[in-house]
Formats: sequence, C-alpha cells, structure tokens
Amino acid sequence: MIFSYCDATAICQPEVDIGGSCFATSNCVPGSQCLGPVGAKTCIANGNPGDACETDPGENSTVPICGSPLQCVTPDPDLVPAVCIYGLVGDSCKENSDCLGLLTCTGNVCTALPDTTNCTSSSDCSPLSYCDSKGFRCTPKKPAGSTCDSLEDCVFGNLCSYQYDGATDKTCIEAFTKENGEFCSSSPECKSKRCAGNRCAKSSDVSCTNSEQCAYDEFCGCGGIQLYGGYGKCFPDPCTKKYEVHFPSIFSFFSFFFLLFFFCT
Repeated sequence: MIFSYCDATAICQPEVDIGGSCFATSNCVPGSQCLGPVGAKTCIANGNPGDACETDPGENSTVPICGSPLQCVTPDPDLVPAVCIYGLVGDSCKENSDCLGLLTCTGNVCTALPDTTNCTSSSDCSPLSYCDSKGFRCTPKKPAGSTCDSLEDCVFGNLCSYQYDGATDKTCIEAFTKENGEFCSSSPECKSKRCAGNRCAKSSDVSCTNSEQCAYDEFCGCGGIQLYGGYGKCFPDPCTKKYEVHFPSIFSFFSFFFLLFFFCT
C-alpha cells in the first residue's frame, strides 16, 4: 500500500481521500489538510496560487490552507480577500514578510533587489539577474561565451557547460548548438539532442544502458519498455512509460545477446 497511516490501534490504514472524514492531517492523502470542527473534520485539498485563504484561520475553519511554498497574503484588506501566492517578484503583498527571501514589498508588489545588492539566492534578484555565488550580490545574467558556475548564471536559452574534455571552467552556451563529435555533458547541449560517452552523437537508433545516453526527448528501453539495468536502445519518449527490469547477469553471455537481438529492435 503506497499511502497509509498508522491508526490508534497500530494498524496501517489507507490514507483518506479528499472529502473523506479524518482526525488529523496525517490521515489524509498528500496535498491536503484535515480541517473543520472536532468530530466533523474532512480532508481538504491545499490551496493553489490565486485560491482564497485565511491569514488567521480559526480552529474550526474549512478554508483550504495554502500548499507549500505558497503564502496566504492580503495586500489590501479593504479591497482584496486573502489569496495564496508564491511571494515571487511581481506577486501582490502587504509587507516584506509576504515576499520570499530578501524581496521587498514596494507599492504592494514583491520587488527584486537591485543589481550589486547583497543577496542569499537568485530568487532575491530580478529574473534577469542571479546571485553571484562568490560575492553574493545580484548580478546581470551572463551572455553566451561567459564563464559560469551554474545554469542560473546564464541568460535564458543558455546552458552552463564545459567546452572540452579536461576543461576546468564552465561556459555559457546556447542550447542545442554543439556539433556531432564535440565534447558534452548533457543532451540539450547537442544539435542532435544526444550526448553519448561525453560526445554529441547523431540522432539514430543506438545502444544504451541508461536514458542519459539517449537524446533529450528519448529514453533507454528494450522493445519500447523503459530499461533499468542491462542493455537496450534509445526510443522516442512517450507520454507514459511501462517499466521492466532486466538482469543480464542471470543469463549466459550468449543467451543475453540472443534476447537483446530479438527484443531490443
């Protein structure tokens, strides 16, 4: 049983679906809270962005509680009811505590720190900036060709990647631009959308042991089934996948490749 809780008699019980009776939030399925008056509590789904909420819910309240990391904020109590928001740049607010991190509430809007200001994470800065991990200051995102430490350092549409085998510094590069044969560490770096053995490889039906060796929009499988262990080939990634485990160690050398030939085509 995937979702269960231990009741008062120490027996595992299935977690209660939304709308079902409960005694505590631990009885409810993930993403919900046990709310309402004692003796009549029910599992109620957490609030989503924009949903109404209560900043100071009473003991018997049945109004949904904002799901993490949302916050319940009332920008103007006289005009706007409390709503669940993230507290990110551009979200409504009443005071600084309504905004995440070091964002400030300016004109009832969560506002990013200006560049060169001290920061703790990139969420404190403008969407066009990042928090420099060395100086901890908001810094404009870097264009292609600039050195970088992580993806968030680079402008949108770029990756932070090593340019060649043995490189000690990473560089901001445009996604899907590396030619076949060039060094890579992830498939989105390559025009072919496939990074195999740290080299961009042409997009074709190739052998693999895990999905990281396949194209950006493919998975490693056997007969179209997701592979966990063993050898397979890269297949187009469907909306849903079936799962199958292969343990080649239980086969003889010849029988394993016999199965590989007939099933992984």
